Amino acid sequence: MVRAFAPEATHGRLPEGVHPLYPANYLLAGKWSPDGCERITIDFPFAIDIPWSELEEF
Repeated sequence: MVRAFAPEATHGRLPEGVHPLYPANYLLAGKWSPDGCERITIDFPFAIDIPWSELEEF
């Protein structure tokens, strides 16, 4: 399983006086499994296209 995360630098509305503990949060942006797809592909922020067969040797 390969997972991709993206930073989120803003937060939702919080009650007055409540502040986030950390300045950024990481959200799951993509998830690939060899059982669910033949390759890992994504176009943003740059194109990635890797077949699972290339990762088998690692």
